[in-house]
Amino acid sequence: MKDKIRNSYSGIFTVGIVLFCLLFTSILYAGKCDTPPPLDADQWKKLRNGDVLLKKLKTKKDTFAYLAHILIPTEPKHVMAYLHDFDEIRRNTPNLEKFTYSCDGDVCRLTGNLDMKVRDATNTVEYHFVNECLVTTKLLKGELSDVTAHYKLFSVDDGASTLLERKIYMHPDVGIPVWMISKGTKKSLPKVLKNMRTRVLKRTDAK
Repeated sequence: MKDKIRNSYSGIFTVGIVLFCLLFTSILYAGKCDTPPPLDADQWKKLRNGDVLLKKLKTKKDTFAYLAHILIPTEPKHVMAYLHDFDEIRRNTPNLEKFTYSCDGDVCRLTGNLDMKVRDATNTVEYHFVNECLVTTKLLKGELSDVTAHYKLFSVDDGASTLLERKIYMHPDVGIPVWMISKGTKKSLPKVLKNMRTRVLKRTDAK
């Protein structure tokens, strides 16, 4: 019984870490802002209906990766402005405490403590704002062994909308089955992106 309770707490804690990483980690990606990935008519239809496209990528053993796309009906500059606003992100991250950040040019370091009621986890992430359409980051310190991802912004609809690409790679190495964390990520990632779209549009409308 104690093992079941311990595993349950570990699962809840790990989901919290995954959510933090979904919000705060990114990986280097090369490409132009005005060259969106090749998507077919059915995929564009789903995007315009508000859906998130999600694809699991092939990776090595004990790792996993997902590639996601979401359409945000506003200019890329507004989406990038949101990514720059760490105070806004802090206000919308559950259980995030002792959050601090500092920037030196295009590089920012964020440190946050996740209070999961079971134990706390301090994560430090380095952001690199490469250009007007690419943010790359890496996890410098945290409970998970290796987490990388990226935000890539594509200008579509003659600049009126943004196709946001999110890629995340994880090598958890936390004593919990990788498939369990992967399943949680698959469920959480679309929600995170939809919530982000809502907040970006709310900020844009308020201006």
